[in-house]
Amino acid sequence: MAHAALVSLARTLEQIQCQDQFDGLFGGKSYKESLHQNATSLLSFLEDFPDKYARSIRSFEKDIRDAAYKLEDLIESYVTITAGTVNPGSVDSTDQEHIGDVKSLIEYVDSIMEVATKVKMICQADLSASAYTSSSSSRREPSGRETMVGVNDDLIKIMDRVTNDEPNLRFIPIVGTGGIGKTTLARNVYEDHSVGQHFDVRLWVTVTQEYRILNILQGLLPKQGPSEEHVTLKSTELRGKFEGPHVEEKAHVEGEDNQEKVSEPVEGEGEEEKVWEPVEEFIELVYKSLKHRRYLIVLDDMWHGEVWDRVRRAFPDDENGSRVIITTRLLDVAAAVDSSDSLHQMQFLNENQSWNLLREKVYGQALCPQELQEVGNIIARNCKGLPLTIVVISGLLKANKTKHYWDSVAKNINEAVSTNDDDFFAILSLSYDNLPHHLKSCFLYMGIFPEDYRIPIKKLVKLWVAEGFLKPATSKSSEEIAEEYLEDLVNRSLVLVTKKRSNGKIRFCGIHDVLREFSIQKGHQENFLRHYRYGQSDYKYNLPEIPYTQRRLIINTTGLDSLPDDVYKSPLRSVLYFSIYTIGFTSFTCKFSLLRVVDGLKIKTRGFPDEILNLVNLRYLAFTYNYSKKCCIPAAISNLKNLETIIIIKKDKRASRDWIYFLIMPSEVWEMPRLRHLVAHNMVFMSVPGYEELGERYCVLNNMKTLHVTYLQFTPEVIESLPNLKKLRVYYPWPKPEVWPSFCIDNLVYLHQLDELNFELSAIPFEPNISGFPPNLKKLTLKGSRIPWEKMSIVVSLPNLQVLKLMKDSFMGREWEMTEEFSGLKHLEMGSLDLEDWIVESTDHFPCLERLIIRWCDKLKEVPESIGDITTLERLKIKKCNLDVEESARKLQELQRSLGNDDLKVYVVSVRS
Repeated sequence: MAHAALVSLARTLEQIQCQDQFDGLFGGKSYKESLHQNATSLLSFLEDFPDKYARSIRSFEKDIRDAAYKLEDLIESYVTITAGTVNPGSVDSTDQEHIGDVKSLIEYVDSIMEVATKVKMICQADLSASAYTSSSSSRREPSGRETMVGVNDDLIKIMDRVTNDEPNLRFIPIVGTGGIGKTTLARNVYEDHSVGQHFDVRLWVTVTQEYRILNILQGLLPKQGPSEEHVTLKSTELRGKFEGPHVEEKAHVEGEDNQEKVSEPVEGEGEEEKVWEPVEEFIELVYKSLKHRRYLIVLDDMWHGEVWDRVRRAFPDDENGSRVIITTRLLDVAAAVDSSDSLHQMQFLNENQSWNLLREKVYGQALCPQELQEVGNIIARNCKGLPLTIVVISGLLKANKTKHYWDSVAKNINEAVSTNDDDFFAILSLSYDNLPHHLKSCFLYMGIFPEDYRIPIKKLVKLWVAEGFLKPATSKSSEEIAEEYLEDLVNRSLVLVTKKRSNGKIRFCGIHDVLREFSIQKGHQENFLRHYRYGQSDYKYNLPEIPYTQRRLIINTTGLDSLPDDVYKSPLRSVLYFSIYTIGFTSFTCKFSLLRVVDGLKIKTRGFPDEILNLVNLRYLAFTYNYSKKCCIPAAISNLKNLETIIIIKKDKRASRDWIYFLIMPSEVWEMPRLRHLVAHNMVFMSVPGYEELGERYCVLNNMKTLHVTYLQFTPEVIESLPNLKKLRVYYPWPKPEVWPSFCIDNLVYLHQLDELNFELSAIPFEPNISGFPPNLKKLTLKGSRIPWEKMSIVVSLPNLQVLKLMKDSFMGREWEMTEEFSGLKHLEMGSLDLEDWIVESTDHFPCLERLIIRWCDKLKEVPESIGDITTLERLKIKKCNLDVEESARKLQELQRSLGNDDLKVYVVSVRS
């Protein structure tokens, strides 16, 4: 943790280097500069320190970490105390106390620097090398495609049971210890192309230990099409009527080949229910939605037999070959599902299978060098046949392919496993200890999220930036650095990719339960993070004592009572809420004056919590507002000079026309130069640069990367104020023809750094005459723009465009005849268009196209046959169009197969389903 503490301290010092009012705190400007230099030098010391000596300086690293933490605490406490004062440079008794403490710590850091210099000299001379434990690490090569090794027989058996001709509904329990591959086996069956074609409905629900029956049943509701609006309406009505403030979602569902989260964890069903739940109504709803449809359902990670007892009645048996797969670690749960001998028991891998899996994970299809095969077999044998262990250890071995290193890993694994077969954390510690310094905090941070949580990458990146984990690089943005860190963790088999974006980047990630538990326990040891859940304390809503040195608090309770005053003196930096309804959110949060991160997105507040404005060190703020027609952000938000990310979501189930409820952002937001991401639902600015109301009271927002806004007027001054904007989502609901020119849409072309644009209009009775888009776009989403197909050239002319999504009323007309080439387009998506004839006479129009998705285009006559001849096309998906389009897609696939093209995958979701 020393590395992350130093990176954060160095960043804090950089921000105040040019602010003379802080010189007195350090005893002079030279001392402030010297401290920054020492922090930078210590960072270099840690990064360059030989890995094989790393264990010998762990205590020294702790000293560095503690000193960095204390210095930053004092600096930011001083910022808090002097915020808003007329003369922050004046000295009073409180300031004098801070100055004395800072001076002592500066002297202490000087002594640490002296020790670091001596240690470095000793290592360079290789003196006393025998006192150190040998270890090493190196940059990891990209990992290969995920494969199943040693379980081919399991896959064949389950596939046969899933797709055989037995008409009756069958339940298939898969049982085995954690990490043995139950979920992997079930997922390979679930995602198999032939299985997708065999069933009308596929649903994946993760149950876990903490569950609520109502949310599992919600997860079992298939996505509905227009022909089943009555089912959707009833589902929505029940959810809105019966979901009380204490109901928190847990299960999540996958539909077709998608995976969408619909819930998060709460207390288990064993607890006394606080809210009456319409379980019987939802059982009936699920039953009716599955009736007369051949379905495959996977209930993953089931821990309690009573779950099965309650959901069993939701599955109709129409003798059409439907199947339900259940994965569990417990034999009694498997027996509750099916008491016969039909349960599938997963077996540990034998030594040969273990070695094959290890070799595949480390070397892919390449050969393992002869000198590593013997020790590799020893390592594989010591993993005791548990696939998860092998996968984690392979991440270590892939980072350093030397015999010396593999020998040391073999000895450590053998010691850990022989001491206690159940002590899996000893093996996980090997992966953690061998992480580069800059990745350790990022990995432990994964422990803040609930079990089986699909972590949005956009959110994770913003949090890492706000926490100060990332060491700046001159040629890259903080967000780019964070994405590289994440890719490194993925390649080390510590983080899982759960879904990718249309541009190929990671959209959601996750972490295995065992690794998550390890990160939590390690985080507790380091005072890095602490979870507080309902039922952990003797009192219903009281939190246990918070350690004074605690840095991050994750709240999973439904209420917060008052705590002793000394608790609030903790230098807490982050509070993250994962409880859907928390009493005392604002009063509790705002008592921690040094907070940088407040993630209350699960909390519904009535308007803006004004007390937040006292948290002058805040960098990340996220919350949900509710129960008001509009939310006005106070002008004093500009006092939060360090704020980088604002995320505000609107939730109001009573609003049938949600667009009429706005979030009003004050003009003062244009005076916040450190702002990077402003994401708010239906947000409008009170005033923008270029208008008299704001005058000259604005600055250039050089750091602004992401902006979600409604009714923005792109005046020349607005364009100049956003020179580095990367992602823009802009929405114009019901614009009037006479005011449309005032939005200056033509000026969008001057946003030269913009990568992604989501442009939406709704219910406009006129053609907006859009003449062009930012020239360097890589992703463009249009809805309601009403552009004639004949003007497609304004999109085709974008040289860097890779992803194009054309939604309802984006382009108008019955015919689209391709006449130009999309030179770099990889992903094309069309949804709810009135298009009838799509004429594509040559593959030259799409030389790079990889994915084509057509949804809800019910007037389209067919998919052009030439689409199948595009050599780069990997996937064609047709959803809910019409029977003619479906038939043309199937014929296209058959034609390509007859020509030997088996790589093209065609997915059809019928309008009849």
